[in-house]
Amino acid sequence: MDIWSPCELGEILSDISANRGRILGLEVDGKVTHIEASCPYREFRTFGGRLKSVTNGRGKFTYRISHYARVPTDQIPNVIQESPFRKQVKPKGVFGIAK
Repeated sequence: MDIWSPCELGEILSDISANRGRILGLEVDGKVTHIEASCPYREFRTFGGRLKSVTNGRGKFTYRISHYARVPTDQIPNVIQESPFRKQVKPKGVFGIAK
């Protein structure tokens, strides 16, 4: 993910770190800061809104999927629960008959 921001560097870096992201590079060019980072897609989905909020709409970013990685064990139940592909299972009563 590449991020360009004229301000609020500390808040952007904190947000990336808080969402399991890694800072890969940082370059300041005058009043604009370019941040190169890696972040799991699951946490990245809402990054645009957070960046807009922190930079008052002045920050921009691009992303590309670079690789796949294992989901941490403690995050697996959340991923399954939030999946749009999860089947809705009806509770079964006596003898396996749906209630």
